[in-house]
Amino acid sequence: IGTGKTTIARNLLSSIGDENIVAAQLVTTKLSPDELLELVASEFKIPLNGTSKAEVLRSIESFLIGLHQHGTRALLLVDEAQNLPAETVEELRMLSNFQLDDKPLIQSFLLGQEELKDIIQAPNMEQFRQRIIASAHLKPLSVEEVKNYINHRLQQAGCEKESLFSDSAIEVIHKRTLGVPRKINIFVDRLLLFGFLEELNSFTLDAINDVAEEMSAELTGSLSLKVLENNQPSNPETPQQKVINSS
Repeated sequence: IGTGKTTIARNLLSSIGDENIVAAQLVTTKLSPDELLELVASEFKIPLNGTSKAEVLRSIESFLIGLHQHGTRALLLVDEAQNLPAETVEELRMLSNFQLDDKPLIQSFLLGQEELKDIIQAPNMEQFRQRIIASAHLKPLSVEEVKNYINHRLQQAGCEKESLFSDSAIEVIHKRTLGVPRKINIFVDRLLLFGFLEELNSFTLDAINDVAEEMSAELTGSLSLKVLENNQPSNPETPQQKVINSS
C-alpha cells in the first residue's frame, strides 16, 4: 500500500506513444463478471447491441477484431485488482481467449495489493496463472532510494539547498516511513511546513522527532515511535525488524 501502483498506471497511460495501442483503465470495486464486462465495454466506448452476457461478449469481440484488422491492439489496465472476486479475475482470463491469427486481441495489466497474490495463487486459478507472461512486486524504497527520491522532489519544486536533510535525517525518515513513498510524501511535507514556520535552514533529529510526535495520530506504526538522538541504523535488519526492536 502506498508504493505507487496507481501513479505507475497513470504514467503508463500518459506515456504510451504508440498509436497502434488503444488503452483503457478500470479502477475496480467488487464487480461481478457481468459487471466487469459491461465496464470494459464502457471504457473502450464499445456500443452494445444488448445487455445479456453473450451479447456484451459478442460486442467486445467484434470491437477487438476491428482493432486487429486496423493493426491496433487493446490494452486493459485494471487497478486495485485485489478487490475483484476470483470469478471476476477468471473472466479477465476468458477475455484473453479472443484471438486471431494465434495472437491475443487484448492484453490485461493488473495492479493490486498483497491480496491479489493470494487470489492468483489459489488452486482453482491454475489456468489464469498459465496466462501470466510477466509479474513484479513493488518493494519499499531503500535508504539510498529515499534520499534520491526526496532530493528529486525537492529539485522539482525548485529547492536549491543541498543540505536540507542530512544522511542521518534521511535514515530516520526511512525508518519512520518504512520506505513507503506515500508515507514519505506526507511526512516530509509536514516537515517542510514545520521548517518554514520555525525558519529552519536544515532539519535536526530533534525537529524530525517533534513532527513525528505530532503526526502519531495521523500515521500509524512507523511514525508513532519516538526518534532518539542516539539512534544508530543497523544495516542487517529489515525495516520490519527495526520497528519491532525500536518498540
